[in-house]
Amino acid sequence: MVEICRSGTTRFKQATVARLNPVLTLDNGEKYQLDPEEQTEIYVNEEVKAYQAGGGLIYDTTARQEENKYNRIEVPRGSEYWIVLPDGTRVWLNAATELKYPVAFHAKERRVYLKGEAYFEVAKCVDRPFIVNANGMRIRVLGTSFNVRAYEGEERQTTLVEGCVEVAYGEQRVKI
Repeated sequence: MVEICRSGTTRFKQATVARLNPVLTLDNGEKYQLDPEEQTEIYVNEEVKAYQAGGGLIYDTTARQEENKYNRIEVPRGSEYWIVLPDGTRVWLNAATELKYPVAFHAKERRVYLKGEAYFEVAKCVDRPFIVNANGMRIRVLGTSFNVRAYEGEERQTTLVEGCVEVAYGEQRVKI
């Protein structure tokens, strides 16, 4: 930023850059501003804790909940964030991305909902497939590494890094 004084001299001011942090919204509506530089504990409920450290969020759970309770992380434009889900799956979230996920995976499948772009390293669990619902696509895996790009109004993409996925969109199904 430049400031021109009446005397004709020029002074330079330090420009400040606003930092946009991801927001964690708990199932009960409570919101937390996530600061990638902080180390904190978040008590999701009596059985579930999340630790914020090293620029990401790690879940620690012993929960065996009957009903699914979903948390949501929203990553604004200009930011990135990562999370380790309750089953050990690692997810790197790109800018302008939202991930909705259960506090504890207890069903016959592990299902998350994505808007935007994320890279997944899915924890292997043969009897419980991992499913990503993303802007009309459904990606089903057992344990693998892949990227999903599903921004609203853009072409959808799945990039397989390792393993095997089944991608479904409408009536179409492809295994890669």
